[in-house]
Amino acid sequence: MHDVEFRVSFDGDAAVVALSGELDVSTAELVDAVLDDVRGAGAALVAVDSERVTFMDVAALRVFLTQLAKYEAARGHLVIVKPSSAVRRLFELTLTEDSLLPVARRRSVRR
Repeated sequence: MHDVEFRVSFDGDAAVVALSGELDVSTAELVDAVLDDVRGAGAALVAVDSERVTFMDVAALRVFLTQLAKYEAARGHLVIVKPSSAVRRLFELTLTEDSLLPVARRRSVRR
């Protein structure tokens, strides 16, 4: 049983992947597969809604950074939107908010 749930919605070549629960070493592979599937379905812009993520570790962060590189190689975009406090905290600790958050959200993360 995984402690993460996801919902995917498409609008043309854009997609929103809403995640909830824990993103860690035990769920990272599933999240990676979902993002691969969304890219494979033709989504050029993917927003990962992480508002309901209760925990995130470096395994999940590695998935997002790897997926970011895959999307950029395919001339696409991947951004994290509505970061929960757990997601914001990991971004702050690892200095990765500039890579994964849209410009408008970076200022609020840095406080």
